[in-house]
Amino acid sequence: MSAAQQVRANITMYYDIVSPWSVIAFKVLQRYHQKWDFELRFQPISLGKVMQISGNKPPITVNNKGKWMFQEIERVPAFYGVNLNKPQGFPMNTQLAQSFLRELRDRSSADHDAYAWTLMDASWISSKPVVKAEDILEAVKHVGLIPQAELEEILKKAQTKEAKDKLNEESKRLVEDQGAFGMPWFIVKRASDGKTASFFGSDRFEQIAAFMGEEYKGPFADGRRARL
Repeated sequence: MSAAQQVRANITMYYDIVSPWSVIAFKVLQRYHQKWDFELRFQPISLGKVMQISGNKPPITVNNKGKWMFQEIERVPAFYGVNLNKPQGFPMNTQLAQSFLRELRDRSSADHDAYAWTLMDASWISSKPVVKAEDILEAVKHVGLIPQAELEEILKKAQTKEAKDKLNEESKRLVEDQGAFGMPWFIVKRASDGKTASFFGSDRFEQIAAFMGEEYKGPFADGRRARL
């Protein structure tokens, strides 16, 4: 590929805030966005729908997997620098939260990212509910990027059948077109030759770096060694 034809690298991360690994990957990817040259897009999706269509099962429904997951979560603060706590009512229903974030995504990428992290923080760090409309409004009221009245309108739209169908259809396409079966799911295009590859999981950043021809510097993106 010639210099004139070269495209900028880009990463799309599909996520659902019910997934602790989505929360970790969101934060790590933001760190690397400051180091690597690529366009970044976070795309809200329904993990429940992805699992249903792909035939996958949530780890918590398998006894030993569920136990193992929470053992791993205990290591997250030291290894990733993200202080996860078990959310209220886990696994919680995030359909409305994801539809809300999907509507925000159409409005503004920067606004979406700020509100997405706020809901992740509320759920996984502050252990606050994010299931009902009032939960979501309470969690995001301090962000301040969008007027309250407009947030309420976006949330109303997120509760419509049209919004729910859109989220479910995009989840379905991710399974059928990209082979997705869980979150976080990454679609990465590298600049050198425009080749695209998919990656699954919050522990695939070293592989993503190798694919993109970038330097991997650990979960903090600054060369610090994670210690347990």
